Amino acid sequence: MLFLYLLFPGRQTSTAQSFTDKPAASAPILIDKIAAVVNDEIITMMDIDKAIRFYPAFRKTQESEETFYARVLEDLINYKVVYLEYKDQYTLKEEDYNEVQTAVIEKLGSLEN
Repeated sequence: MLFLYLLFPGRQTSTAQSFTDKPAASAPILIDKIAAVVNDEIITMMDIDKAIRFYPAFRKTQESEETFYARVLEDLINYKVVYLEYKDQYTLKEEDYNEVQTAVIEKLGSLEN
C-alpha cells in the first residue's frame, strides 16, 4: 500500500519541548492512503470513507464493518473500471445528475450525512 505525505515546514513533532531545545525537523504527516490503483487512476481510503458515509443504507443486515468496507472498495473499483472504459463515449448532463440525486433522496431521505 502506498502512502501520500504532505510536509508542513516548521511543524513540531513534540509539543513538550523546552525553550532550550532545538525545534525538531519537519516530519511527514499522513494525509491519505491509496487503497487501489485502476490503470492510472487511484482510489484512496478517503474515497472509501466518503462512500460509506454517503451510502450507510446499503449496508446489509448483519454485515460486519470489514465486509462492508471491502464491498464498497470492490464497488468503487468496478465503477472506476466502467468509467475508464466508457468515459469518452458518454457525457453526463445536468438531468442525469438530478435523476440520481432524486433517487438517493427518495431512498435515504437526504443528501446530508
